[in-house]
Amino acid sequence: LLDQTTFRYGSSRYEKLVPKDCILLMGHEYVILGKEYSTYRMCIPKRKKLERILIFFGGSDPDDNTLKTIKLIKKSNFANKSFDIVVGKNYKGLKLLKDNLKGSDNFRIHIQLKSLAELILKADLSIGSGGLVMWERLCLCLPSIVIPIAENQVNVSKYISELGLITFFENFNNFSKNINSLEHYFHKGKNAIKKSSIKWDGLGISRICKIFDY
Repeated sequence: LLDQTTFRYGSSRYEKLVPKDCILLMGHEYVILGKEYSTYRMCIPKRKKLERILIFFGGSDPDDNTLKTIKLIKKSNFANKSFDIVVGKNYKGLKLLKDNLKGSDNFRIHIQLKSLAELILKADLSIGSGGLVMWERLCLCLPSIVIPIAENQVNVSKYISELGLITFFENFNNFSKNINSLEHYFHKGKNAIKKSSIKWDGLGISRICKIFDY
């Protein structure tokens, strides 16, 4: 049984739910990421100052947190930074997003990327959802602000926030009140990830294959 999101309780949460001979693969060592992440992890930049920000709220972003974030940023102290905005092919707000970004050359829109690894590596800070992308960002040591877009993202994101590895806001309204603190969250996240004993090395698939002699 594989649960790459289990941190607080480890294998104890499954003790009475699975046979005794069941192999339990729990936690960050078994997080499944694309092979490019372990490669890019070898060349993570130092990120000395906040210059480039990545925005991604999942492929469809049903609450359109993408556009909400853009509108906030354009009125903030960070409107002159460089931004990479990623959306999926099912994102319904693309036309409105493009209309809001007319004449803003420092905002770049990317649609349905095969991998976020290259943009994560180039960014200094991320604003986005939890889920798999949270592990991708942690693997490449990117300071992140996380606003969950689904209920199953809340508890795991909260726990990673308690470890100091991300900045967590339970809803968009709480985040909006702190939009001018991005510089603080950048330095806080960068220092916490650097000091953390937990490392996402991108080798989860290799570990799983070794266990099953695959």
